[in-house]
Amino acid sequence: MIKEILTYMKDIPFEQLLNDQTIKEIKHKKQDFSKNDKRFLQKKLSEFRNFDVQYIFCVILAYSIWCPDEAIVEARKKGVFRYKAWGFNTNCAALLLQQIRKSYILIPYSDNTKQFIDRKLSLSWMFDFYQKTEEELVNYIKEHHRNRRVTRFGAAFVEEALFKELLAYADTIFYLNSRSHEYINKHKIEGYSHEEICDSISYIIYLYDATIGIKSNCSYTISAKYVLSDEIEKIILKACKVNQLQEWEISIDYFSYNVKTIEKKCLIFDDTLMFEKSIRLGFVRRSMQEGVFYLENTKRLKGKILSLAEVSDYIKDNFGEQLIKEVGTGALSRYRFEFPEPLFAPFQDPKMFQGKFFEEEELSIAHNARELIMNNEDASKKKITTHCTLEDVVLFQRFFSLMNLIASQILFNQKDKQKVVRSLIPHFQYETLINHLTVFMGERVKAEELLQLFTYKKDIKIDLQYTPFLKVSGGIIFSNSLVSKSNLQRNCIAYSYLSKNQLVNQDNRETLVQECVRIFSEKHPEYRVFSNKNFSYCGQNGEVDVLVISEQDIIIIECKAPLNPTNNFEMRASVDHINKAARQLDHCKAAFMDKAFRKKFLKNLRISDEPRNIHTCIVFGNRLFNGYTINEHPVRYVRELDMILNDGNIYSAAGTWRIWKYEKFRHEDLISFFFPDHPLIVANFNSMEKVEQYMFIKGKKVCFETYAFNSVKAMEQYDEFFPIQNRNDTVRERIYSAYEEHKRLAGRRKH
Repeated sequence: MIKEILTYMKDIPFEQLLNDQTIKEIKHKKQDFSKNDKRFLQKKLSEFRNFDVQYIFCVILAYSIWCPDEAIVEARKKGVFRYKAWGFNTNCAALLLQQIRKSYILIPYSDNTKQFIDRKLSLSWMFDFYQKTEEELVNYIKEHHRNRRVTRFGAAFVEEALFKELLAYADTIFYLNSRSHEYINKHKIEGYSHEEICDSISYIIYLYDATIGIKSNCSYTISAKYVLSDEIEKIILKACKVNQLQEWEISIDYFSYNVKTIEKKCLIFDDTLMFEKSIRLGFVRRSMQEGVFYLENTKRLKGKILSLAEVSDYIKDNFGEQLIKEVGTGALSRYRFEFPEPLFAPFQDPKMFQGKFFEEEELSIAHNARELIMNNEDASKKKITTHCTLEDVVLFQRFFSLMNLIASQILFNQKDKQKVVRSLIPHFQYETLINHLTVFMGERVKAEELLQLFTYKKDIKIDLQYTPFLKVSGGIIFSNSLVSKSNLQRNCIAYSYLSKNQLVNQDNRETLVQECVRIFSEKHPEYRVFSNKNFSYCGQNGEVDVLVISEQDIIIIECKAPLNPTNNFEMRASVDHINKAARQLDHCKAAFMDKAFRKKFLKNLRISDEPRNIHTCIVFGNRLFNGYTINEHPVRYVRELDMILNDGNIYSAAGTWRIWKYEKFRHEDLISFFFPDHPLIVANFNSMEKVEQYMFIKGKKVCFETYAFNSVKAMEQYDEFFPIQNRNDTVRERIYSAYEEHKRLAGRRKH
């Protein structure tokens, strides 16, 4: 058994393991290597933090004896070679890499694998950076705690706490819309988005809890002066740089990005070019389409449905200053939210707001449904907890959205800004908060389940955008901006995956498959469309998600609908989906290229076996990787496929372009769309301009080569490739002016 082999290897000294006689003896003891053996070793690699480095080296070496390159790929995917993953007692990743390098004379690793080992070893300085920065953060946390101000309040003591000050800072960056953002400069706090800053704050709070502890029997306050100072941004920047470097490191380990070091510059880059482009283009397009979606649908709903903003105005006009109350004195003075009983009455009245959604909520449900490739009703009924659906998540968030509107319209109009900052992080007794949430959700059990779901649990690393609620001082505290502005519908699904909540997977409808069938069938009787067709070929079972057959072609489609990722950690799941789809399509294509198999398969579908071309496609439920090709299988976004088949136009405020070659759709429009030289793919990728994000570490400039979208170039590319149906010169002039202003500001920053 492979388990016995590992026990045998573990008792052999490191030096003796790397011996030709030892390898021969291992092979003699175990002459075959089964799928179960592979799964066993892969499980050990995924649990590497539970073992010492010698045992994991034995796992990698045992795997490598039979499958050399696959062993290293699996270890990379599991994070075994990441420099921060093992903690900081020893540089375990470097130790493993060095031992693997010593085994080259015994194990026939490919040149690609050897190049990866060499690349990672050249980055061993990452360990020193991670270790030094975390030490600095922990020392700062301790020093800040020692110097904290403790104030007597009646019979109790109230102390300033860094974790609460960080939450207040997170609130301020959401309220201060004037904050500048420099996309490429990762050496400054301005180089990071709100979401990235909140991730970094989560990291520091995690360190605070591990070092000092967030206690339920302490009362905490904040230093408003500190929250508004540059000092807090310095420690947040340190955490931002750690998180950013980890994301870049994942690009090397998981996505196979290359590394080039010239003197004091280290460049991380995608040498295929298309992979990184397809990711960045996907993020840009998703953001643009989200903006268009909300703009168009806000106009559509205007005046038809009451908005939360209008309700907020009503509340402000009728209750005004009753909604906040001054409490405390001196350094403990602050404003407290008040909720008079009449405030809740309309939300419990079926003739008023009970059972109805507001405009912003309707839009968020519709947009989330679009992202999940579902209709609004099905999406809102998706199960999240035992008693709650996504619809309940919207009602849960309603209370905090109203609080946010009150804060922005009333709290931030108060003159004492330090007192305002001290008021940013609400503190509720558990029962009080549950009672308020029950008003909006209707059932106490639902309020309890969702509050439990979104509350930080110490056995899972904190992420404020997934678990924004903290148990503190016998109650619950939170950053209201984070709760009200985060996409809780999406985040609760992502967090459910992370926490192994199986309820979210119980809805096993393949909505993307159904949507793909609809796209091909709705207007195209010339296509025979089938879904979920099982087959067996060469002793291996397979399934075709969607099969489209025309007179000239067979199109085999594999559908994948992973949740939209927000960072490289989450993107690993999307890449796994693509790799799995490519393997499935390899098998499908091999089967359909076999004339005997194809004839029999088509006969069962009552289709004659005429000579046909075989095409494959991975249809993705989100825009990431759109335009990328893997193993000759193109990846295409489902909405773009819909446009090619059923609309034929690109719509923009600057104009409309016809994407079909002629006035009406022809089959060649579809087939050409599967090739990388299709004008739409070329135009989009040509609109991406290379930029280098950078930071400085110990005198070294560390750069990450990525791409930024140039809207002017995109417009010019569309003009060049596609017939213009109509154009808006006023909008075009504004786009050109904005672009020139952007170049001018970028030049000033560079200077």
